[in-house]
Amino acid sequence: FEQHKQSCMQGQLAVSLQRGIEQGYFREDIDIEILARMRIEQVEMAFNTVLFPPEQFPLEKVQIAFFEHFILGICTLKG
Repeated sequence: FEQHKQSCMQGQLAVSLQRGIEQGYFREDIDIEILARMRIEQVEMAFNTVLFPPEQFPLEKVQIAFFEHFILGICTLKG
């Protein structure tokens, strides 16, 4: 899984981020490699029941919060 995560998932996310930059949806000054790695780790981190006990933090709510934080940080006004 770790190899797939690094080679495939991170790679596809990096391609999507680059395309978003080229289309003007994402900021040009973002570091694609860092943000691709960070986003993959955010998705995994939401499943950590020590950090986010399910009775207190529903998984869907955590994933949405992470995604909103991520996307709002990289979008341009156009995006």
